[in-house]
Amino acid sequence: PPLDRKEGARLSLEFKMVNGGQTPGYDCMHAGNIAAMTDQKAEKYFSPTAEHPTIGQRVSSVIHIGEEKDGEITAHQDLTVVELVELRQKKKKLYIFGFVEYRDTFNVQRRTEFCYTMAGDLIERPFGTGVAVEIPMEWQLAPFHNEAT
Repeated sequence: PPLDRKEGARLSLEFKMVNGGQTPGYDCMHAGNIAAMTDQKAEKYFSPTAEHPTIGQRVSSVIHIGEEKDGEITAHQDLTVVELVELRQKKKKLYIFGFVEYRDTFNVQRRTEFCYTMAGDLIERPFGTGVAVEIPMEWQLAPFHNEAT
């Protein structure tokens, strides 16, 4: 459908968390967001001195050694029609970012922060239909907000 419709798009991403370490991960929590931003805004947003809102709610769960666990991140705000146009015109990029936290066997709190940007073009057809559509997307590592303790 054309982009002159009044709806934007609600985005949600499913992913897997994998425990590749030597101990179970206790009290696991993950949270994140999906947003359209310019490179300049993203770099400023993810600078070490920027203040970020708290996202996520702790849910007690364990990921055992070698185990995978499904996760999901839903955008805090729908993409507007204007943002969809800007993404297609490559004026903005789509970013997914967040963190995974857990406590190891030695009671040390661990945290992995991640940020990816969409690789490739935004698919036009599914947006604005009012129906949930699953779209496989490719992501590439962003040059910031990718750290682990």
